[in-house]
Amino acid sequence: MAKKPQQDFMAESLLLRFLTAPVRWLKILGWAVLILFGSSILLQSYFHQNDLLEQELTATTRMGSRSLWQQWTQKDGGSAESSETGFNLTASRATYQALSTVLYDWIPINYLLSAEADDFGYTVKERFLEPNRRHLERFDQALRIISLRLGNAVFFALFALYLAIPALTDGFVQRRIRQENASRESAGIYHRAKYWRTGILSAGLLAYLSWPTATSPLWLMLPVGALEAMIYLQAKFLKKYL
Repeated sequence: MAKKPQQDFMAESLLLRFLTAPVRWLKILGWAVLILFGSSILLQSYFHQNDLLEQELTATTRMGSRSLWQQWTQKDGGSAESSETGFNLTASRATYQALSTVLYDWIPINYLLSAEADDFGYTVKERFLEPNRRHLERFDQALRIISLRLGNAVFFALFALYLAIPALTDGFVQRRIRQENASRESAGIYHRAKYWRTGILSAGLLAYLSWPTATSPLWLMLPVGALEAMIYLQAKFLKKYL
């Protein structure tokens, strides 16, 4: 008599799968953040340019003065506020403050750098930090560049959510037309678009954060456009009943 294949209790238990789902997603998120942040820091530090941060700020503020995230609020009796207070730069400052708090205050680098001769950690400062201050400054500049680009990415993420509305609407309309005409369903296109959507998002963000030369934020429109196309295809070839 043939034996039944032994079932994995952890894999078959819906309750355990539900309870461990947040842990799995946190693990995936942690690896994604580690890869994005680590590769960006390594490439920015290796291909270091002294004026890269100034070039990035110039490109962002130049575009902001005439384009997407121009500041709309005005002071009383005055002209519009500077684009340096735009949403993307506000997000960049908040990102840098959060990252510097974790990397400089919690470790704590700032405390050790300011240690006096009689303070705890002065030996660490003299033996390790002071001889490598140049590398610390380069790391800090890379952190500022990444924070600036993350602020731009946050803005374009909101812009992508706005564009997702017409993409979904058009896709569902095309889906309805196909159903009325009894057209052949294509689950393959739906699943390919689903996987390509994740790949476009991660690869585009990784390339933008890691690029070692000055880059206009408008290049983010390329992954945003491709992402909206994948959303449209998912809505068009969705097979579930709505």
